[in-house]
Amino acid sequence: MDAHKKWGATFRACLCFALCWISLGVLAEPIATVEVVDGVVTVLRLSGKRTALAVGSKLEEGDVVSTEKDSYVRLHFTDGAEMGVRPLSTLNIQRYRFEKERPTQDALVVNLVKGGMRTVTGLIGKRGNENAYRVQGSTATIGIRGTEYVVRECKGDCNIERPPSGPMTVSGSGSQPRQKGAPAPLPVAARLAAFSGQVKVSDGVKTRLAVAGEALLSGETVRVSSPGHAVLEFNDKARVVLDQGSEYQLTSVRFHPNGASSSHAVTDLVKGGLRMVTGSLGKQQPERVKVQTVVATIGIRGTNFDIWCVPGGSYQPGAAIHVPDAAHPCDQALYASTRDGLIELVSGDHRLQVPIGRIAYIDQPGGAPVLLPPGSDVLQRAPAPEALVIDHVALFGLEARDVSEAGLYVSVKEGAVSLMQESGQELFLRRGEVGYAGTNGREVVLLNAEPDFVKNDLYLREMHVDPASCRAQ
Repeated sequence: MDAHKKWGATFRACLCFALCWISLGVLAEPIATVEVVDGVVTVLRLSGKRTALAVGSKLEEGDVVSTEKDSYVRLHFTDGAEMGVRPLSTLNIQRYRFEKERPTQDALVVNLVKGGMRTVTGLIGKRGNENAYRVQGSTATIGIRGTEYVVRECKGDCNIERPPSGPMTVSGSGSQPRQKGAPAPLPVAARLAAFSGQVKVSDGVKTRLAVAGEALLSGETVRVSSPGHAVLEFNDKARVVLDQGSEYQLTSVRFHPNGASSSHAVTDLVKGGLRMVTGSLGKQQPERVKVQTVVATIGIRGTNFDIWCVPGGSYQPGAAIHVPDAAHPCDQALYASTRDGLIELVSGDHRLQVPIGRIAYIDQPGGAPVLLPPGSDVLQRAPAPEALVIDHVALFGLEARDVSEAGLYVSVKEGAVSLMQESGQELFLRRGEVGYAGTNGREVVLLNAEPDFVKNDLYLREMHVDPASCRAQ
């Protein structure tokens, strides 16, 4: 009898001990694996135990990960998400739920206590509940919509923190030095300032329906419905009004914060017509601004001008100039007029300067441009861009170099995020956009670029590095 009592007491003690271990997370399911680690990186478990992380270490729900000075870690989650965490950072993985067969139960809540990270999201947030993925800062919350983004929590330390003096090397499958490169161009080339009808934007893979304020990136194509028109405001305050049915590509547009000498703006009018007033780049470095068509290239000299693509044989001497209501592809003939300044038409081996108040015509690709008689005119459908009132700062955001206050900074590389303050104020950020949430719990601000302490952070510049080539994959 005594033996049975002793055995029962021992069993109850073992069971209690096992349950305690389970409640402390010892037997919890791993939610992430350490892919890369460099320096001193630790994890604080729910049990209160702190241990050092190494490549292959497993993380669990409730873990608090901390990186010391000059230390870095990259995590791979079971849903496919990845997080690269910079030095002097602390993040708490407060909640994680992922089951392949139950997308509506997905959840990932991360509290970024300090520091910063770069993240590529996995399946959580891309399926089921789109509000399943959140990153919480000191006063603001980031809602993720399937994206790649950088987030930096500043507490008065971001601008005084010194970057590494040499290349950063992280361990994993080999050495991976990251060198500081040239200053990056401003992320957003132009924005959709206003429009009527419908405007669609394509990046060559996906097409989206644009909204007012839509960020437009280099390489994207804008298509306008008929009837309708679109007003594009560029980063240097150049402005383009696209006529109904037009198609316009931002072929290669780069505005650098260090000046016009490192910037250029090459665009293509594919179909229809446009009216343009040049910005600071066209005034300081006019040779770096060009509008191309199949028929001719338009070089500018700090000016306002119009282009209309028309069928071949459209101009007949003595007859009124007619631009068809239906937008025409820019592969046959075109009219070009100068409203202020000077433009130059280049068609094959032919060049022609078009002075203020004059209209030129080219009848075919490579054909010789001709000036039409003085007094020739074209009936305009779209408004003149210089007559429009647009708040450039409200459209593009504050100068990033002027912002260094404590708060949460978010830069979107792909996809979209929602930056929400405790007061309920919300800022929706898309690819190429940067937002800031102040510590007062009320302020949410759009920035025109990444602050220098984000842009020049070697640990946040990219997500993956090929150890063999030391280049981004």
